[in-house]
Amino acid sequence: MIDRNQDAVKKADIVIIGAGTAGIPAAIAAGRRGYSVLVVEREKECGGTGAFLGVNIWMPYWPSMEPGRKWRSGIFGEFVDELTRRGALHHDMAYSPEQFREVSRELMRKAGVELWTDAAVTGVAAAGGRIKNIVVDRRRSKTVVEGALFIDASGDAVLTHMAGFPTSYGRDLDNSCQPASLMFALGPVDTRAAFEFGRKCEDAHASIDDKDRIIMGGFDSLIARCRKKGELSFARRTISVVWSDPVHPETVYVNATRLTDVNPFIKESMTAAYNSGILQSRELEKFFRKYIPGFEKAVVSWTAPEVGLRESRRIIGEYVLTEDDLIKGKTFPDGIARCGYQIDIHDPHGDDTRLRQLPPGGFYEIPYRSMLPVGSKNIIVAGRCISGTHEAMSSYRVQPPCIWMGEAAGTAAAMAIEQGVSPSGIDFKELSRLMLGERAKAPKAVGALR
Repeated sequence: MIDRNQDAVKKADIVIIGAGTAGIPAAIAAGRRGYSVLVVEREKECGGTGAFLGVNIWMPYWPSMEPGRKWRSGIFGEFVDELTRRGALHHDMAYSPEQFREVSRELMRKAGVELWTDAAVTGVAAAGGRIKNIVVDRRRSKTVVEGALFIDASGDAVLTHMAGFPTSYGRDLDNSCQPASLMFALGPVDTRAAFEFGRKCEDAHASIDDKDRIIMGGFDSLIARCRKKGELSFARRTISVVWSDPVHPETVYVNATRLTDVNPFIKESMTAAYNSGILQSRELEKFFRKYIPGFEKAVVSWTAPEVGLRESRRIIGEYVLTEDDLIKGKTFPDGIARCGYQIDIHDPHGDDTRLRQLPPGGFYEIPYRSMLPVGSKNIIVAGRCISGTHEAMSSYRVQPPCIWMGEAAGTAAAMAIEQGVSPSGIDFKELSRLMLGERAKAPKAVGALR
């Protein structure tokens, strides 16, 4: 029960929880259709995983193994174009965290979106499948927020769970989630030397552009040798990926730590994971300096303020997306996004990563029904916490499909108000047409990564 004796009452047509990968495009899409939009973000700044936690890279957003056929539709395409114009994107994948945040703020401002940062949802009033209002704690005050439609873009299904709708957690076998990671940056790096070393290694991959901005990873045999010698103490078989900052190429971000058994809803667990991540990052600093040419003078120059999660809660939706759907390239009459990224499951307790590519040129669609909690009447969910299995989520959890889901959620929320129906009652074929129409077709082949 919410105490009505709060400091204030705020009303908006559409209320969005989370100003990250999915929440930002949701806000832009809804605001552009003329509705009042309030976004509530728990961190002190918008931008989510990419801008806040250092995962400033888009995993492949094209049909499986066909990088020359990139999807650049909708709001995601606007980000690609604007970041490219600013010189803040390289290889069509790695982007500047600060510039992504700036573009996000600018697009939301132009759409008339109101953004609250450093604001946490601490209460929810819901009945009969409908959220009536929420309580937002803004440190010095608490505000009751009322909305016609709510969008849960929290990444952890926070609003959905608090409102009493069913959720799942981790894999079915034991409720274990994929490991988390603590991102960090190293510099200065001679990226040309690193590239030359990487491209000669049989178990590594490396690419560099004309501004010496690098993307590389692998080095499995070198990792195995260092683990055997005790130089790396944690369960890791490979360096997932390292990449240059687009504006400062000599600074590279590193995705290589592995933090198992992390529960994001227990503070002590998150603290312990962060401390472990710091120790792992220092081991990796020594590893790069000792074994990878170009990194001889590199030191840790930045560490993410908290660990990044690959998985936590997921909603139970009107449709549950499965691994079989992905492999078979299933499409849907209410499809709102296409994804060709591989199944990418980091072992919750070990050092393995199960990768399963979709068939060449293959992709699947994400159905709008997977964004609707069972029994709900005025909430839409976007991002990695939509309705899908542990296996399926390992593919659509990456940022490009989450951005498209966010745009679809904002569009659907506006349509529901326009049509005077619940989110499940909208013209879903029209939503699919808007999201997957002419603009969403893959362009003719352009230059692949070199």
